[in-house]
Amino acid sequence: MKSGTHLRTGAMVLLALLAIAAQPSAWGQTFDVPGFLATIVITQQGVVVGLYFDANGSHIFQRATNGTITTLEFPSPGAFVYAVVVNTAGEIGGGFIDPNGIVNGFVRTPGGKFTLFPIPSALVPSFFLPNITALMQNGMIVGSYIDTFFASHGYLLSADGNFTTFDAPNALPSFFGGPSSVNDSGIIAGFFNDGSQNGNLRVFLRAPNGVFSSFDTPQLEPSPGAAAINSSGAVAGNVQNTVCGAVSCTTTLVSFLRAVNGAVKQVNNPQAVQGTQAVQGTGVLGINPAGEMFGIYSDANGVQHGFVAKP
Repeated sequence: MKSGTHLRTGAMVLLALLAIAAQPSAWGQTFDVPGFLATIVITQQGVVVGLYFDANGSHIFQRATNGTITTLEFPSPGAFVYAVVVNTAGEIGGGFIDPNGIVNGFVRTPGGKFTLFPIPSALVPSFFLPNITALMQNGMIVGSYIDTFFASHGYLLSADGNFTTFDAPNALPSFFGGPSSVNDSGIIAGFFNDGSQNGNLRVFLRAPNGVFSSFDTPQLEPSPGAAAINSSGAVAGNVQNTVCGAVSCTTTLVSFLRAVNGAVKQVNNPQAVQGTQAVQGTGVLGINPAGEMFGIYSDANGVQHGFVAKP
């Protein structure tokens, strides 16, 4: 099995070296982990689950509602975990590469039991790892994969190896895009470039019966970040724009919230500072059933912090 790395825009490219101690915030709570923070998600109970990297590899962590951070022991020694997702029941899913280079998926129950299973080779047709973006209540993984023509497609995968692939209507072939999240009702949210709208990057919603709808973000940035949908149908996330100079690049994150009534607005963490940081702005990565949004922001020193807030 090929073992290239599929580091998509969105949570997995927002790697940041964080400070050691958590800091108080006027906009919710901030927190830090002992390594490079790769991605975070949040449960219905307000528990944050994520992935960080250090000199010893990759680690899954949980942050309790009281702020305590615990690193979870993964049952496959030497495995490299590259993605974690969580559903509202508290189950954790994700993907990892075992010591033999085989790409696998996993699901962990709230009680700590792991189920490991190989990802079908049809979802790894190129050297890019399949992107794992969400976990349904029935344990089915939602994600995207890159075909041999470098175009992204969505998929649904169960632990027994059965899978379904899909694309949004009028979606142009694109390396980026695809599913980003799913709620308890089975509605999937994600990004696509709409061929009927001059190729603009838009957000799609896919109902369990396969019917699609879509909407625009407040700013039509070129790159997808995150589009998370909660059980009420509210969607929050971010889009991105990267500008490169002679020696460095700067990625600006623009976050949005689409209310249940369909109204869309831009959201910003007031502590976020726009400057010359490699990653700047507010990066909302998700929203839980209570309407709490979580993500990252950069301060005046270019240091990234996580946050949980309900503005």
